[in-house]
Amino acid sequence: MYSVTLEQGDYDSAKQAILKAINLNPQVPDLWNKYIGLTLERLNGAPSEIEGLYKEALLKTKNNPDILVQYGQFLEKQGKIKEAIIQWQEALKQQPNNTDYQKEVKRLQAIKN
Repeated sequence: MYSVTLEQGDYDSAKQAILKAINLNPQVPDLWNKYIGLTLERLNGAPSEIEGLYKEALLKTKNNPDILVQYGQFLEKQGKIKEAIIQWQEALKQQPNNTDYQKEVKRLQAIKN
């Protein structure tokens, strides 16, 4: 239902469909990614609203690395480099051998300094 309503441009119905799915499966990161993306890109969510959604998603998904990374990317775009580094470092703790995460932490630390 979400995909159909999204393709039709019915963003309010898409939002309701994805929220229903989240209520049934709050631990699924992909559902949160879709909801946050919809809110950010189609519903013009304010940065504070998006941050709140990321925080809720992290709580419900038990700090899923994909959510951490996307939140870190969002924070960087908001100019919040220090906060972005924290998210990437948390993802790196969960996947210490992930070279992409390692590179991103170093890149952001270079920007911060």
